[in-house]
This record gives sequence, structure tokens and C-alpha cells, in this order.
Amino acid sequence: MSDFETEFARRNELSHALAMVHCLQDHFLEMRETAEKSLIRHLPKLLPADRDWVDEVAIRAMSEALTADRIPISIALLNALAHVGDEKILRRIISFWHQISASSHPNAESLEPAAMHCIECLQNYTVQSKQARTLLRGSEQPPAPIDTILLRPAAEAATSASAELLRPGPLTPEAGVLKGTRR
Repeated sequence: MSDFETEFARRNELSHALAMVHCLQDHFLEMRETAEKSLIRHLPKLLPADRDWVDEVAIRAMSEALTADRIPISIALLNALAHVGDEKILRRIISFWHQISASSHPNAESLEPAAMHCIECLQNYTVQSKQARTLLRGSEQPPAPIDTILLRPAAEAATSASAELLRPGPLTPEAGVLKGTRR
């Protein structure tokens, strides 16, 4: 199987598994259990490069499905969100972390490391994303000293003979500008 076919199959499996995220909230126990098993098996295959094609609705559903009562699926969801989540769900993950760390839930110790890892990854992604969108330039152009101005203002006539073009030459003290020499 070629690399393309392998990647296509992986994404196809993940797309089908991610469609099952909504079933985690289903009131039928069998449906929830089937979705959990499938997601626990397939979510570890998610990579940070998959962030661009994973649906926002699926990401939000993953964050809403987090619960301290179901450790394996919550850990799988947190690890997946660490790869494909963004700043939009960061507050939800922080809220979940506060909820489990403040409670005396017996599963809190199991979930806290995964939640902290997810928060760190999302914070790093948020910083990198903001930096990538920032145009780097000076806030103002520094004033140029007179002796560094290299060109004279444009003349009214747009055409010049090649003999009249500026050439490098010495600075003249009276003008304070670079004068060209004619050849």
C-alpha cells in the first residue's frame, strides 16, 4: 500500500471514529459503550497535523464529553484534544481541570496529568498561532541621518540619459548628501 493509501485509510478511520463522539452523550448505554471503545482505539492515531481537517463540532463534542466518571475515554479525549484542539476549547479544558482537582473524586489523580498536558499543549499552540498571525515590523521608521540619504528627489522629467544617472561618489560637506559623479 502506498503512503497516500495508508494516510487515506488512517484519516478515513479517524473520520468515522470522530463521528461517534456525539454518541458519547447518548442515553443508550450500548451506544455510549460502542462509541467509547471505538474512540479509545482510534483517537491515539490523531496527530497535530490533523488539526486542519478535524471538524470544530467534533472538537467541541470531545471537550463536552469529558467526565471524571469515565477515565479511559476522558484520557483518550484529553490526549486527542492536545493534538487537535485550539484556543476556543482551552477554557473548557481548564474548567474541567479545576473541577476534577477541586473535587474529592477518586478518579481525579488519574485525570489531572492528562488534563495538565492538554492545557499545556493548547497554550503552546495558542501562543504559536498568535505569533504566526503577527506581522513583525518596527513600530515606526527610524529617522535617517542626512548623510545616509542615497538618492535625490525625482526630477520633473522622467527620462534621463544614462550619462546623467547618479553614480557613487564622495560626500560634499555643503550639501550633506551623497552626490553622484557623471561619467
